[in-house]
Amino acid sequence: MAHLLIDGYNLIGIYHRDPEEARKGLIRQLGRYRQVKGHTVTLVFDGHGGSSSVETVRKELGIEVIFTRIGRKADDLIKEIVRKKRGGVIVISSDREIADHAWRHGAVPVRSEDFLIRLEAALEEGAGYGGMDDEEDEWEGMRKKGRSYTPSKREKAVRRALGKL
Repeated sequence: MAHLLIDGYNLIGIYHRDPEEARKGLIRQLGRYRQVKGHTVTLVFDGHGGSSSVETVRKELGIEVIFTRIGRKADDLIKEIVRKKRGGVIVISSDREIADHAWRHGAVPVRSEDFLIRLEAALEEGAGYGGMDDEEDEWEGMRKKGRSYTPSKREKAVRRALGKL
């Protein structure tokens, strides 16, 4: 089992007519995902639009949901959690600064787009619709023709993390 640390608004985007409904929908999906995969999930949202002077932490569907306090960005809290965990975390965010920070502190960043593909596949699999085939097949189409291609250490780490998702 893995510990997923998710940048909430990076995953769902910020342009919604009803951001509250978008957050609730994501939490429902992640709750089902957690049931299927058994991972520990921490979901972080910017709460700076709210009025709380402390982080708001609550459990919903087995997911730890954190809203940051006034004046603090979710990115900063995610970086702090990564520093404290010192590795062993898969960070879901397409933010380059968060990804660089994750690498420096022993965590593996996975782009939001890549995680969404795994999330949908896991939910379909959990619902009995099949799911993704062997992980090796997924990478087959990405291999370059000609000279053999050797993935970097970071690419290998991301592949291992995606295999866990």
